Amino acid sequence: MGLFGRRHDDDDEMDEWAYELTRKDSFPLAATLVGAVVVLTVAIPIILYLPHRDLFATPLCVGTLVALATWGVALLVTLRYAAIGWKIGSLGILCVTGLIAAAIGVGTAIGAMQNDMRAMSEISVDPQGGIVLPPGGARGPISRLSFAYFKQVSDDVRAHAAALHALGYDDLARPDTTLRNHDLLAHCDKRATAGPMIEAYYSRREAAVRQYRADLQRLDVNETFRKRLVDGIDEAQRQHGDMLRRAATNEQAQIGELTMLCQILARRHWRDQFGQFGFSSRSDLAEYREHGRRADELTEESNRLMRASIAQVNSGTAQIRRSLF
Repeated sequence: MGLFGRRHDDDDEMDEWAYELTRKDSFPLAATLVGAVVVLTVAIPIILYLPHRDLFATPLCVGTLVALATWGVALLVTLRYAAIGWKIGSLGILCVTGLIAAAIGVGTAIGAMQNDMRAMSEISVDPQGGIVLPPGGARGPISRLSFAYFKQVSDDVRAHAAALHALGYDDLARPDTTLRNHDLLAHCDKRATAGPMIEAYYSRREAAVRQYRADLQRLDVNETFRKRLVDGIDEAQRQHGDMLRRAATNEQAQIGELTMLCQILARRHWRDQFGQFGFSSRSDLAEYREHGRRADELTEESNRLMRASIAQVNSGTAQIRRSLF
């Protein structure tokens, strides 16, 4: 202590020198390196485990908070003995490490989401309109939900086709099969059975789409991305819903025309003429041709609807591929 309470420079240097000799060794470099490892080890699993509805804010907050918490523990344990430069530098290094952990978490989430959507882009449609799922199965929550939906729809399509086939109207295509199916000619009008069955089938299809949309809303995916998915479903449903209604009307009309054809054949004013129906009644022939023409038109319309549905699926998968690459 100098005169009048002032200190000389050499006194300051002496005190600093004495402090350095007596200060506990805080190992600041080692503490910072260990802290960085702790930040990466703790932050990344937390980021991957937490909900992913906010793809960027949540990882950044987690990375920063883990970094601050790690620095706080290090400060209490050892860094409090370090020089102020080490304290500030260690805090900066750990915060940067937290940001790196956040970036790794974001990149991992984006990669997983892309892989999930890549599975969706590999969906195809067979010539009969059936959905063909890619090998290896689902690769994430979106494809897992979507594949379950497509399987449900495909199973229902096959069951509905089998139910229509069981009505027996396919046997009206040739004289030999028509003659063998005596029960069909005796009970031509199956509209009381087929009508409600068709209505129930298309009601299930519409309900399945609504449920799929609702399930998408609950998925743990990025909020912005999920909104795009739901908007895409809504747009597809506007088109597909119209096609479903037209398909239902078409099937009901086909059943009506097949009923009329069956009733004409049930009059037995025909014989098997080289694999064709040879009518002995001109009026029956005229009726048969008229209803047959109408049935062919309805079949072609049904094929157009199927082609439009296939094109819609292919357009959707192509759009996913463009967004990925």
